[in-house]
Amino acid sequence: MASQHMTNSLSIMSQLIMVQDQLQSAIHKAEQIIKITPDLYPVAEDVRIDIETALEAIQDAEIPSNRLFNNINGGRHDH
Repeated sequence: MASQHMTNSLSIMSQLIMVQDQLQSAIHKAEQIIKITPDLYPVAEDVRIDIETALEAIQDAEIPSNRLFNNINGGRHDH
């Protein structure tokens, strides 16, 4: 059972990394819109800020996700 938990934990960690990459790409795209079309700044800047907030939340989730993996991995060695 621990290996299934470990697989799920690794999947969570992998998804967090993938989402971070996607959010960073979205931030870059919002910045391009701001640069190329300054009249869209108010809307694009709001979008960029919201994406950055989401990115921070995902980055915060890395800590408990690593802790979960370490606990699962540590628990496996006890058996």
